[in-house]
Amino acid sequence: MRLADAPVLDGCVVSLGDPAGCPRPEPAGVAELRVAGGPAAGAVYRLGFEAADIGGAAPADIVLDDPGIPPLALRVIIGRGGGQVAPYDGTDAWLDGQPLDGAAYWQPGKQVAVGSTLLDLIENVASGLRMTPAERSALHVLSRGQDPPMPPSAPGGEGPQIDPGQRELVTRLDAPAAIADETWTLVIRNKTLTAWTGGWFDRVPLRRQNLALFLFTSAAERLLPDIHAYRRAVVAGLRYQYVRHIGSERFGPVIRSLLETGPEARDLWGRHEIVLPRRPLPPASVPDPS
Repeated sequence: MRLADAPVLDGCVVSLGDPAGCPRPEPAGVAELRVAGGPAAGAVYRLGFEAADIGGAAPADIVLDDPGIPPLALRVIIGRGGGQVAPYDGTDAWLDGQPLDGAAYWQPGKQVAVGSTLLDLIENVASGLRMTPAERSALHVLSRGQDPPMPPSAPGGEGPQIDPGQRELVTRLDAPAAIADETWTLVIRNKTLTAWTGGWFDRVPLRRQNLALFLFTSAAERLLPDIHAYRRAVVAGLRYQYVRHIGSERFGPVIRSLLETGPEARDLWGRHEIVLPRRPLPPASVPDPS
C-alpha cells in the first residue's frame, strides 16, 4: 500500500523501514480510564469489554506511576453503562469514598482511590463523536462538574500577535471595539471603548485590562442593565477557553482576580458552565470620545 493511500490520521506515528519504531496502536475502547489525581494525573487509557488489570508494575495491563500501588491492584471489566471493579488481595481501595472490599459496580462519574491515585471511569462518547482534545476537556467538565486533570508541567505560551491591518481597523472604528486574547484580556482597544467605559481600562494595570473583570465592576453595572446575564455568559466563555487551553499558565492570574471580585463571580465559576457567549455588548450610550 502506498503511503498516500494509507488511512493515516492526525496523531499517527509513521516508521520507515523498522516496524518497531511505531508504538502499539491505542485500542478504540468503549470507556476511558482517567487518572484524576496522584503522580500520574492527566493520563488517559481506553478500555474494551475484556478484563484489564491495573497496577504499579508488570504484569498489569495499565501501569500507573505510583509507588503506593502494588504490581497488581485492581481488575476492571467494562460493560454497557459502566463496569465492575475488584481489588486484588492486599490492596486497599475505595469506591466513591467507601472501602472496596470485593467486586463492585463502577458507575461512570464515581471515583476509585488506590494508593495516591484517583481514577475516573467515563464512557468513551468523545471517541465515538470524533471529538478534538479541547472538546474532550469540555465534555469532562460537563460530565463531572469539575475541570479535567492538569498535566504535571503547564506550558506558558506567548500572547496573540495583532497584525497592523487589524490594529488599524480597530482604531478607525467609530463604535467601541477591541481585540481580546483567549483569557478575555484586551490586546488592543480603541478610544471609543475607553470613553464608553468611563476610562476604566486606563486606570487599571495591563494585566487587569480584561473584559471579564470589567463586567464585575460598578461601571459595567451602570452601562449594562442586564449585567447579570452578561456576567454569566462571560464567565462560562472564560471556562470554555480554559478547558480548550488546558495547561496554559495564562489563565491562573485572571481566574484568581475574577474570584476576588466577589461572591457572584465565585458562584458563577463554581457552576462549571461552558458556553460560547453570543451576546455582544450593546452599542447604545456611546459617548463622544472628544
